[in-house]
Amino acid sequence: MVLISECLFSDAEKLDENLAKKVGELLSVAIAERGAAVLVVSGGNTPKNMFRKLSQEKLDWDKVTILLADERWVETDSDRSNEKMVRACLLRHAAAEARFIGYYHPDKAAEEALPVLNEMLVMLRQPIDVLLLGMGEDGHTASLFPCAPNAAGLLNPNEPLKLVIVEPISAPDKRVSLSFPVLCQARSTVLHITGEMKKEVLQKITSGTIDAPIGEVLASGDGLKMLYWSP
Repeated sequence: MVLISECLFSDAEKLDENLAKKVGELLSVAIAERGAAVLVVSGGNTPKNMFRKLSQEKLDWDKVTILLADERWVETDSDRSNEKMVRACLLRHAAAEARFIGYYHPDKAAEEALPVLNEMLVMLRQPIDVLLLGMGEDGHTASLFPCAPNAAGLLNPNEPLKLVIVEPISAPDKRVSLSFPVLCQARSTVLHITGEMKKEVLQKITSGTIDAPIGEVLASGDGLKMLYWSP
């Protein structure tokens, strides 16, 4: 598996500035070519500053739909909620004009909400135009955890659902995640990671030394694949 483009920076601030500009460019191209764009983002601490910069990029945000790669099934005012972070860091300034699709239903268990969520995503224009992924030190991405009881099924290239339920053993909270085929079909995928440890883990994955979900995602599909990294 080969990453088509590796963008390595000396510090996180430079990474965030350059990645925000790149995402803005990719979204603008998608809008120009197809009239609208779908942006999928990930949670965690790593993308927060980049999201703040991206929110100020000048483009037709009213033609952009934003959704999450995955979400913990927790209240949207919880500090563990990816939606809360995205609303605070990305859906502001110019990007406040974007359409955001959240997953959490306060009156439903994840299993009850799943059919409604999948029906909604089936109606969304496919494939994803820009996919921003992170990676855990165990090689998980989105909520495709190698430790999940249904780990093998999570990497099923023929999974019919757009969104699946995951209960990782090594992390708290039940989650919903975009399925493996949806992630793999993205037109442009950016893996955004920081730190020497994650870089070393990724090198082991890309060299075939260890197997992990992020390796499977990056090795699948015909879209552009990029790594953005800093110490």
